[in-house]
Amino acid sequence: MRPNIKAEMARNDMTNKMLAEKLSVSEKTVSNWKCGRTDIPSEKLLAMARLWNVTTDYLLGLKPAT
Repeated sequence: MRPNIKAEMARNDMTNKMLAEKLSVSEKTVSNWKCGRTDIPSEKLLAMARLWNVTTDYLLGLKPAT
């Protein structure tokens, strides 16, 4: 599970559908990423980090938010 992605989505009032549209992927793909069922491609992880102005390590739960 990747709780920081869920947290950023909640903080920004963003649904799976909204994030999927911003990243040009399906809602199912976003769901799989959030649950840790599939790996997040680096370009999509970077896009999320830029979108929310956070680090990729934070999104993956490796480091706290700075």
